[in-house]
Amino acid sequence: MKNRSITKRLSMQIIALILCFSAMILLANTLLIKPLYEASVEKAMVAAMEDLREVDYLGEHEKWVDQILTIGGGKAFDITIDLNGRVIFSSSKEIGLKEPDGRVAESPDEGAMERRPIFPPLEEGEWNELDHGVRIGHFTEPRNNNDLYVCSLDLEDGIRINLTQPVEPILESIRQANILLMAGTLFFLLIASLIAFRIAKSFTLPIRKMQTYVEQLSKLDFSGKVELQTGDELEELSRDINGLSDALEETLASLEEKNEQLAKEIRSQKRLISDASHELRTPLTLIQGYADEIVAGYVPDREKQGEYVGYIAEESRKMKRLINEILELSRLESGRMTLSLASANVKEAIESFFYKYEGFVEDQALHVQLDVFDAYCQIDSMRFEQILANFLSNAVKYGDENRKLRVWMQDMEDRIRIHVYNSGRPIEEAIMDDLWKGFYKADQARVSSQSTIMDKGENGETSPQNEDSFGLGLSIVKAIQEVVGLNCGLANMDQGVDFWFEVKKG
Repeated sequence: MKNRSITKRLSMQIIALILCFSAMILLANTLLIKPLYEASVEKAMVAAMEDLREVDYLGEHEKWVDQILTIGGGKAFDITIDLNGRVIFSSSKEIGLKEPDGRVAESPDEGAMERRPIFPPLEEGEWNELDHGVRIGHFTEPRNNNDLYVCSLDLEDGIRINLTQPVEPILESIRQANILLMAGTLFFLLIASLIAFRIAKSFTLPIRKMQTYVEQLSKLDFSGKVELQTGDELEELSRDINGLSDALEETLASLEEKNEQLAKEIRSQKRLISDASHELRTPLTLIQGYADEIVAGYVPDREKQGEYVGYIAEESRKMKRLINEILELSRLESGRMTLSLASANVKEAIESFFYKYEGFVEDQALHVQLDVFDAYCQIDSMRFEQILANFLSNAVKYGDENRKLRVWMQDMEDRIRIHVYNSGRPIEEAIMDDLWKGFYKADQARVSSQSTIMDKGENGETSPQNEDSFGLGLSIVKAIQEVVGLNCGLANMDQGVDFWFEVKKG
């Protein structure tokens, strides 16, 4: 079933509310006005009757007539005074005492026995007895068949006071009021319907704007915003929708970025596995070849056998180191390895590293220059030395005949950037990013004849080894820096290459 719009529903509800309110007024006017009016008349009659009780009707005629007129002035009911069944006063000429020819008598004494009332006595009805002899009831006047409210009081000397109020004017007032109310209701309903529709439309306009924008969001279209200035909950809701839109856009962008990164990592892992398999195949082939020759008896010479066993041991060490580096890189990239950061003086850490490998530096005929200063930073001492060892190994392998090595520090506000410069041929800009990938094969022409690298032993310390590089050193440096959320990089400089990494002050 198709849902009705909020505008129509709200308009119908406003119109229904107006109709209910009008119906309640009409019902109240019909059912309550008459009882209320009767109660008001009854109260006025009883109050006037108490005043009329005090009048001396046997005294001077003009005096008591003036008293009656004063008491009945402005009242809706008529006052009739009977003396022994004859009307001696009436505030209404139609009910009052008249001569036989229709003229009103000048006084009740002139020919009172010959005069007669204009209508017979009222038919008996149900009287409601009040205090002090006052009675009130509802009767029908037989001559015109009019309904009357009558309040009656019998005094001494045959005097009866009757107060009468016709019912028909009340009923007519009610009918006229209902007609006026219904006409006004119809007119007001027409005007109110137009106003209600405009109010409902203006009220639902912000909702329609938000609905349109939410539909736009469902299509992952984050252009535009919901701009509302209603000063109420709808404006707050529009701000929440805009905030949700921004959050969704950021989350979607982050997911896309992470998906791209994940795809790159998957490709990188596949390439790493492929390259690792290729790199492992060479030492395995050599080990198998030397071992097969020894087992087959092709190498009877003891000295030659010892040489072959040395080759096997060397290739085994290469395989072990390569496997350890692959596992370490995997743990770093997967986040399963944490660093033990502690505050340390970077200057002392660098000096300690080169003091530890002073013999290696001398063997490689390196000319080391340290331009460092005191600065306390958060470092993992073992990983710190591992990065320096990889940069040092890289400098030895790709350095030129000048063998220059300069280590210097740069203050970067909340960080310290440590540079390791080595003299040598520059690196092509196009391959700089690729050098941080595992097993990347750089231009072999850059490799010096003294191919010596730094190897990490069983206890995590780095030691020099005269072996070929398998290209995981810079990958491990980058992975370590990503764990701590800091940068590393390289740049070509005058007659050399500068590798750098950052540590956080603290």
